[in-house]
Amino acid sequence: MWRRSKSPRGRDGQLNKQAALEQFHRFFGFDSSEKVLHVCACGLKSSKNSGGFFSGSKSTIEGILYGSTNHLSFIDPRNKKLQTKLPLENVTAIRPGMDSTSLQVETSERKHYFVDFKDRNESMGRFMEIWTQHQSRAASSAFDDPLSIGANVQVMGQNVKVTGRDAMAAAAFAKRHSDKVKVGLNADGSVNVKINPRGRAASSKKKQAAAPRNDDWQVVSGAPRRYVRMRGHTGLQKNRMGIYVEKPELGSGGYSAYKHITGDWYLYYFKSNKFWFVGSRIGKRSGWLYVQSEEQYPDNISKPWRYFWSLRLVRGLPSLDLDDLMMKVLG
Repeated sequence: MWRRSKSPRGRDGQLNKQAALEQFHRFFGFDSSEKVLHVCACGLKSSKNSGGFFSGSKSTIEGILYGSTNHLSFIDPRNKKLQTKLPLENVTAIRPGMDSTSLQVETSERKHYFVDFKDRNESMGRFMEIWTQHQSRAASSAFDDPLSIGANVQVMGQNVKVTGRDAMAAAAFAKRHSDKVKVGLNADGSVNVKINPRGRAASSKKKQAAAPRNDDWQVVSGAPRRYVRMRGHTGLQKNRMGIYVEKPELGSGGYSAYKHITGDWYLYYFKSNKFWFVGSRIGKRSGWLYVQSEEQYPDNISKPWRYFWSLRLVRGLPSLDLDDLMMKVLG
């Protein structure tokens, strides 16, 4: 039952944040762990068709957009109606809209267009920060068991999800698919998975006792001690930087990397000194890599690292020298 309360918007159209927070908890019914991190007034213009901004309904609904611990939620206070509630785990991109007052939020199912922001850039930065923090928490909760994040591998033409909770489960998985998969436990506690798509039989047709060639095996797993799980987007915050590259390919001589496959998403983690490279394949032939420093800002950058650098690289990133790469990007 909706109880009468102070309106989140005054007669002058300004947002009453305290009233908006009270309305959020009463209307959405979230538990106490769902904290509102940002709230702003805007309009909603959504499209069920993925064809673009001008497809679908063109009507705009005035309301309030809430960024909370796990959701982006929009309510129409005039009609006391929830228009949309987006779990952050389903958000695939947050981008600027068609003009300086609009914002686009994408999920795997549809696009949502929020318009008429008083300060679009400030709101976008806050929502981006909320989103990436949610991804970081999801990654941290899964990191105690590297296999628990659910890596999918191709075995005999079918997707098999690796969900082992310990080394014993990983070893059992390897035993069941011993002709395709090798699983080992490293000294630091991380799990190492190797895949030979052709299997041992294809590698040893001429000589039955011959071991498969090293070039047939890709290093697929070797989880870092600390990482951030992110999805592709074009706006970056604080100590993260984007590098545009052709589709990365890992060979036997490349950096050890952990490759996590979920649908069309490919995440690569590279470790060297204080930098992690985190990348996701968001297109058929290209991908994004993110660099996260363990320090707030890199040593050779004096101002806040809030800018976005892009660098076009040739295919074969693992063969590049990491120091040269960082000099090209940061220099």
